[in-house]
Amino acid sequence: MVNDRWGQFKGYWIEFPNFLAILIFSMYFLLPSPILLDISKDTGLSTANLSLMFTLFIVGGITGQLTSVFYSRRFKRLHIIIVAFGSLIPITLIFLFFNVSLILFYILYFLAGYILGLLWIQANANVFESKVKNKDRLTTVALTFYPIGAFFAPMIASSIVKNNLNWKGIYIVLLVLIVVTLILYIINGKKMGSSMVESEKNVAISEIFKNKYNNILLLLVTISIITYCLAEAVISTWAPTFYRMARLFNVQEAGFIGSTFWGSIIVGRVLVGFLAGRVKNYIIMLSLAAIAAISIIFAVFMQEKIMVYISIFFTGIGFSGLFPLLVSSGNKIFPRGKDLIATILFAAANIGISLAPFLTRIISENNLNWSILISSIFMMTSFLFIVAQSIMAKNRGMDL
Repeated sequence: MVNDRWGQFKGYWIEFPNFLAILIFSMYFLLPSPILLDISKDTGLSTANLSLMFTLFIVGGITGQLTSVFYSRRFKRLHIIIVAFGSLIPITLIFLFFNVSLILFYILYFLAGYILGLLWIQANANVFESKVKNKDRLTTVALTFYPIGAFFAPMIASSIVKNNLNWKGIYIVLLVLIVVTLILYIINGKKMGSSMVESEKNVAISEIFKNKYNNILLLLVTISIITYCLAEAVISTWAPTFYRMARLFNVQEAGFIGSTFWGSIIVGRVLVGFLAGRVKNYIIMLSLAAIAAISIIFAVFMQEKIMVYISIFFTGIGFSGLFPLLVSSGNKIFPRGKDLIATILFAAANIGISLAPFLTRIISENNLNWSILISSIFMMTSFLFIVAQSIMAKNRGMDL
């Protein structure tokens, strides 16, 4: 029993650099957000112009994710990761030692997003190919590091500024994380999945997608991810503004909506990590989708603030495990081509996230309540597609 637990710990420790790569993505993206005003005062650049760097980071991230598979078919994954992190170090050092112009901000954040998007696919492909048997739990643990970063990044940035330290201190934090992660990859790299040391360039795409039944299953998972990410993005990006407009919450009360949401996602993923392997995957996903869809409705129509926060908390619980379990399910369908499958699944996520702002803007102009309720509808859609994929998988004797 002791040896078994030690083996599990060792397996997760080997994957820890992949967890940190996911954490760094969210930290790099979100650390500047709460201190844009301080950056503006120091650099003389307007906050409106500075905020565009977040868009460029996401564009870079998506581009990096989409092109990652081309590197994988030419180079060993460990080499890609080491070169990528090595390239991220000088980019981060420029923020520390130079006065950065607006154009340079844009260029650096696009490049950082591109590198971290590439690393996102490589890290998740490592998780898919890990020697840890319970992939559902491992994927849930790995993807929990994104909301952990989202939760702690504002606190770290605010603490740096409140203690009268220069805002550039956030890049010292990032630099430490990058160097530590790079060292851990060098130490643990050869112990990870086989593609860390063997290129997948010889795996033909036609060979990966030769089974039409599996392709249909992947399509169902992909649509589930799109509708899920659309629903989540509506809540995470629009809910605080909705409550300021529709319920007259003040800035602090609206801000607490976001903290409650991300905090509950972390709590939910810990719970899902415990249940994964003990309860059927599709039962967990269907239960979570139902909880989220119902909680969103309560969150919209509750008038008491405490009830709103409770509803948002349960909404986050419902959202918490769906994405990692859907990603894990998609990964299980195909035995090879993990980099390509990861690219497809995360591209689907980006499609959903990108569509959310357009939908909320259009719907909110006509009906504020429906601009949030649309999230519940998309969760119900995810529910139906999860039912369909679970039926298909069961008919084929597959355990997704």
